[in-house]
Amino acid sequence: MDTMAIITSNEAQQNPAYMYLVSLPSEASRSTMKNALNIIARKILNIEDAGRRKKHDGENDLFLVNWHELRYQQTSLIQSWLMKKYKPASARRMIAAIKGVMKAAWRMGLVNGEDYLRAVDLGRIPGENISGRMLATDELIKLLETCRKGAPKRAARDAAIITLMAGCGLRRTEVSTLALSDLDMDTGKLVVMGKGRKQRTAYLMNGTREAMMEWLTIRGGDPGPLFYAIVKSDEMMMRPVSSIGIFVMLHDREEKAGLAHFCAHDLRRTCISNWIDITDLSTAMRLAGHQNPATTTVYDKRGEARKIEASQKMHIPYTKPEEW
Repeated sequence: MDTMAIITSNEAQQNPAYMYLVSLPSEASRSTMKNALNIIARKILNIEDAGRRKKHDGENDLFLVNWHELRYQQTSLIQSWLMKKYKPASARRMIAAIKGVMKAAWRMGLVNGEDYLRAVDLGRIPGENISGRMLATDELIKLLETCRKGAPKRAARDAAIITLMAGCGLRRTEVSTLALSDLDMDTGKLVVMGKGRKQRTAYLMNGTREAMMEWLTIRGGDPGPLFYAIVKSDEMMMRPVSSIGIFVMLHDREEKAGLAHFCAHDLRRTCISNWIDITDLSTAMRLAGHQNPATTTVYDKRGEARKIEASQKMHIPYTKPEEW
């Protein structure tokens, strides 16, 4: 986020939105929360219609808001608007961004403690998201079949990425930041830097390991990113594949496979659902890098068929009376 190209360093030091964003642990977090604050800023400034903007460029509308002047009356109305417009998880994320900026304003001495505490004293947004899905085995087969043809370097790389996301539950940003040194092919151990810079380990086994070995044969053993960007001519570039590049790749493979729409995070949902199915929730939680088992259960997308199967396995010792 090149904020310094927009505002001077002196101005930055007086801007709670800027100070909040730079305090976040990763570029992905900064990008997500900046987008959330821009959406809220456009609502506050009444410039939601991009066609009616003049001096507003959209990307930095958040810097036009006097966040430290928000009080409970405004923050509660903003939360009410977010609850009507967005899914619960999205609304919670945006409210978290406001609270983060208000806390930064308090730390900077721009708002007193009492006004800060009142402004962020908002009730929890209720509800759960029913979103995302689990890819069936035949869908994964079709997806990987698209990697059997075409440019060989791209095909091998894409197959390794898909199997890694579906077999080890990695996020797009985690894949894009992996280095070759993070992987030990002798043991299959992969060190992953997750959200909040929390490390976890994953293990490449079976098809995931085989796909990775195929890619490493093409990639070679030079230090650097685990996955390189690849141009249309099928040449590897000496830079990591980006998170956006993975998004575009998956969309392209989805269309070629003729699958119903899925998002990149559905591969992680698929992996975690399978972990829950074949092991216990505690192990699945640790593999996913979650701190709370409730978070892991949200990823369970096994659906009604699994509920029916579990119900069928439940033995209830009922016998019909001889005479009814």
